[in-house]
Amino acid sequence: MRKRIIVLMLAMVLLFNHEVLAENVEADKDIAMVLKSLITENFKAYEQEDIEKVMKTVHSKSPGFEATKKFSSQIFPVYEIKYELLSFKYITSEGKYALGRVKQKTSKITGPEFKDNVIDSIVIFKQEAGLWKLWSQATLTLEYI
Repeated sequence: MRKRIIVLMLAMVLLFNHEVLAENVEADKDIAMVLKSLITENFKAYEQEDIEKVMKTVHSKSPGFEATKKFSSQIFPVYEIKYELLSFKYITSEGKYALGRVKQKTSKITGPEFKDNVIDSIVIFKQEAGLWKLWSQATLTLEYI
């Protein structure tokens, strides 16, 4: 009888953990989809050379917020650049932060000398007013093509 109770308790724990894991997987899929959409939105804003749209994708308290704004306003009049998302892999999230791995191709359409490239990076996202925004980025590799 005692064995049956222990087996039943273990089965209940496993079932509960399975349901929690299934919920986490669904939540992760949702976050991954939102983060990938944010990257795509950011690339489109850059291609449209719309500084307001670009900055709406960046967290207002990001350490790179002002530098991103300044850089964007400097390159828009000089270059037309194509941004292509080659791959996105959601890594994890905890609280208001999330991590994703982004591989992108950047190509010059018009403008002065520019080296087309592929960048592989880890991107940090942070929620702001309930929305995911770009927080920071660490470049893993930069390959000129």
